[in-house]
Amino acid sequence: MKQMQSAIGFLRAMFVNDLKNKGMAFLLALLVWWFAFNHTIDTAMTDVEVRIMADREDRAVVERRIVSALDPRALETPFGGKVKLSIRGQVRLVNKIRDNPTACAGEIRVAETREVALGDTAFYNLPPGVEVTAADPAVLLVTVEDLVVAEKRIELAYGGKPPSPYRFLPNKVVYEFETIPVRGPRSQVERIESVPTEVFDLQKLREPSSKHKLRFPAQLSADAPLVVLAPGAATEVGVTIELQDLRKRDTFVVPVHFVIPPEHKVVVAALDKVGLVCVGTEEQFAELRSRIHDGKMYAMYRVPTDRPPGVPHLVAPKLDDLIIPREVMPAGIEIIGTDPSNPAYNFKREEE
Repeated sequence: MKQMQSAIGFLRAMFVNDLKNKGMAFLLALLVWWFAFNHTIDTAMTDVEVRIMADREDRAVVERRIVSALDPRALETPFGGKVKLSIRGQVRLVNKIRDNPTACAGEIRVAETREVALGDTAFYNLPPGVEVTAADPAVLLVTVEDLVVAEKRIELAYGGKPPSPYRFLPNKVVYEFETIPVRGPRSQVERIESVPTEVFDLQKLREPSSKHKLRFPAQLSADAPLVVLAPGAATEVGVTIELQDLRKRDTFVVPVHFVIPPEHKVVVAALDKVGLVCVGTEEQFAELRSRIHDGKMYAMYRVPTDRPPGVPHLVAPKLDDLIIPREVMPAGIEIIGTDPSNPAYNFKREEE
């Protein structure tokens, strides 16, 4: 019993007696912790994005190159847009930057071509009390140029091949307007000679002459990435594309066969050959000549069966009356006429 009373007395002395002094001690300890947490200095390294732009709308930053630390005159690689900062400040603030480095992104405005030291604290969105102690890269050479407007000729960008038997003629392309205004840094504007259209697939063409509306791409030139269409310029252009027909015209003399119903007795005279006026490619004509030489090529006419028997008749067939079996004519050749243009033959239907 005495031991229990002694333990209770000890606990009362620990937690109940002299509460005022104990409370003051607790508050003092809390104040010391808060002061230490908010005033202890810490350092850190973090990657921060940096935007570098011209200070006026009629100028543009053309290049941002890293200056070598060993040789300030030697330009190394282009600047990629991020800088590794060494920062120093209160622990609480430094921890916030560690957790969210994107909030510290910097913006640097440059009036003219010059070197820029990236270690300047004022360039970054840092809270008061945090400063930049070092930056990697440390120095950039920023090139600034005036923006200019110039007229550039339009050029069709194309791919693929037109369908046979046509050939694309780039010098025969006709544009709704020949030039278009572009805007960009002077050196880049002078670098490009023409503005391309969006890429047109020549395989889509089906006619010797066709018109199309083509847009201009967002990036006009990989060599001049800052050159764009000038404000107010058209975003598309009408283009007329001409194709050259590779087919030729030639006449081929072939034997003539007559289609006569077996129940009719007909005598035909004065037409054993006819000239076929054809359009096709040289390769197709070579195949046709080979078939004529081998005796595999012929034409046919159907003899009329509605004429009275016993008397001779003169027939002048038209081109539509000409019959060419599909298996004897090379594919792709078009017959546009005959030579003579109005062939004629005599026939006599005998008495049944």
